[in-house]
Amino acid sequence: MKSISAYVSSPQIFYNMSVWEELQLTSMQWLPIRVRALLTILLASAFWLCSGIQAAQPEVSKVEVPSNKVMSPEQQANLIQRIKVGLQWASGDLSFPDVVKNFGNPVYKNEIGSEIEYMWFPDKMMALSIIYRRSKSNGDEPRISGFRILIDDNVTINFPYQQIEQLGLERVVSGEKIDGARTEQSDFYWPLGVISMSSAYPPSYGVLSYRKRIPENSPYDLCATFDYLMEIKSERGPWDATNIIRADNLRSMGFGRHYLTQDELNKRSHGVSSKSE
Repeated sequence: MKSISAYVSSPQIFYNMSVWEELQLTSMQWLPIRVRALLTILLASAFWLCSGIQAAQPEVSKVEVPSNKVMSPEQQANLIQRIKVGLQWASGDLSFPDVVKNFGNPVYKNEIGSEIEYMWFPDKMMALSIIYRRSKSNGDEPRISGFRILIDDNVTINFPYQQIEQLGLERVVSGEKIDGARTEQSDFYWPLGVISMSSAYPPSYGVLSYRKRIPENSPYDLCATFDYLMEIKSERGPWDATNIIRADNLRSMGFGRHYLTQDELNKRSHGVSSKSE
């Protein structure tokens, strides 16, 4: 993302981003898993068709980030606390007034269509968003949609991805049963920088996907993504954790609810696997 100071002076600029940025920072994180998986497959296929499948010598792809600010240990501790608050809110354990007690009053409120977004800009180093979405199935009443943090491009932090599971999250495992009726379709590691075919992300930019275990009768899934500038072994895979040498420079993260459709709820209640996922 660009300089946070620009967003603070004119928050509307927050929405002036490329198609790929818009896709990743808003839509992709909250899309149903089956859709994300399909897009990933299509994009990956297009990449390999263009580049050709051939054996490649391992070439380390290092972190490339122009930085002139480094978060202090205190600022990083505050960031982790904000992530924890966001997770509690997305889980339904904290109310919006509880969030305000932790973050202070929102700097900006924006409404676009069915989406309501509240924003904060701590230390002018990041943008925090709490997002509600109106739904006809909920009587047009706003309900929790997602939480996200975007780190300023010029800020470097040290939050190793190995610490994410300490938040109570679990890595997604492709093929794993979610609730006895649905199967996980996403992979843990999504090489966005390689398959994006855009200069917006360097090849070392990757997305890691997690879930929070919730009761099997929950009307929604709670998913999480953490975007990193990484150091990887090869830009040709394998696309799993074994290709990651180092990932500690967090660029953005988000928690999102996927509310199950009536069809998904019916299949779950009958214990029938969905072949369409």
